[in-house]
Amino acid sequence: MPVVEGEAPIFFTHIPKCAGTSIHGVLEPKFSANKVFLTGKGRDRTSFLATPTKYLAHLEYCGGHLSDFDCTYKIGVAHRMTTVRHPADRLQSIMNHAIRGGWAGKNEFQAYKDGNTSALNRYLTGQYYQGASMLSYFSTHHRPDVINPSDITSEFAISTAERVAKTYNLVLSENDIDHFVQGVRPDTRYDVETRRMVGKDLGEYTDFSSLFDDKVMSMLDPDLQFYEQALKSRTSLQTPLRGKTKRSWILDWEESNDCFNFTHRKEALLKSSFQERTISRIMQKEYATLHVPFRAGSSQFSGLIGLRDIDDSKKFYLQLNGENVPCRIVTLSPREFLFYGNLQSHPHDGEWLFGFSEKPESPLVWLNDFAVHEMDRSTH
Repeated sequence: MPVVEGEAPIFFTHIPKCAGTSIHGVLEPKFSANKVFLTGKGRDRTSFLATPTKYLAHLEYCGGHLSDFDCTYKIGVAHRMTTVRHPADRLQSIMNHAIRGGWAGKNEFQAYKDGNTSALNRYLTGQYYQGASMLSYFSTHHRPDVINPSDITSEFAISTAERVAKTYNLVLSENDIDHFVQGVRPDTRYDVETRRMVGKDLGEYTDFSSLFDDKVMSMLDPDLQFYEQALKSRTSLQTPLRGKTKRSWILDWEESNDCFNFTHRKEALLKSSFQERTISRIMQKEYATLHVPFRAGSSQFSGLIGLRDIDDSKKFYLQLNGENVPCRIVTLSPREFLFYGNLQSHPHDGEWLFGFSEKPESPLVWLNDFAVHEMDRSTH
């Protein structure tokens, strides 16, 4: 299972309690520290999304508790990989970890352990677990909780699994970790076996599986169908992470050429009312234009916009060559927003217009990032 260094980074979607720490342990040492982004140690998903794309362009290994959505809109083309685990085993690991360390759900799990069966049902239907299920990490939305639970049907779980199997280079189960470690770092001393049954070496461990009733298993069923279909449809574990050419256009305020050699028109910046954070000039117009000389089939776009008045985000709109482009807006901080969306095609030398439907109240507006990526939907 060789890892081939190519022209796109490795992006590891680390679903909690799915042996992700073991993956990090063998992959992270293979790369220079300045070419790695991992969540933890002060870095989280919000900080990743709030990082201008140009500062992520040099990465060779990116991962942690980041979703498929995050890779799509901030990285674009990547060697994607993930690990999955049987939902009942994963839930059992979550429960033990929470009871020992005080995670969300600790009280419910302790109550369930003491015989209160409804306590676990409350946890499984709550927002915290719904946002941390295996399926949630492959949502096409920034927040998985925008998906109505009633829409998470068998068809939804299976179609999501098939999409992941098609777009991810490697989908590993808990039984593949040893094989992966030996294939990537045969000389490693990293002991996977001590991490496999988390709890035996970390304190109290309870086998909850005998307590899981039919209702619990029914609530785990979408993740179970996703798990089984993903393993059924995935590519061979012997398939290397192939080298691919990254096709992206990234706005760079300091350089006339971005890091992937797509030239944008420098003069367009002079007409822009959007300013970098470091520039405190009052804006003079309520719109800005940029020319993006990027041609692709289906593509995705994203950017960061800073507004002093939060209500101005409701007035924000996008146009491409004079036609409105639908986009979603996500609040990252009181003054910063992520906007994103998909395009069926991007015309050569397309003119993007960023504007407001009415005069914004913000005394200063800045466009801190804008990127267009060719959508990677090829079969590996």
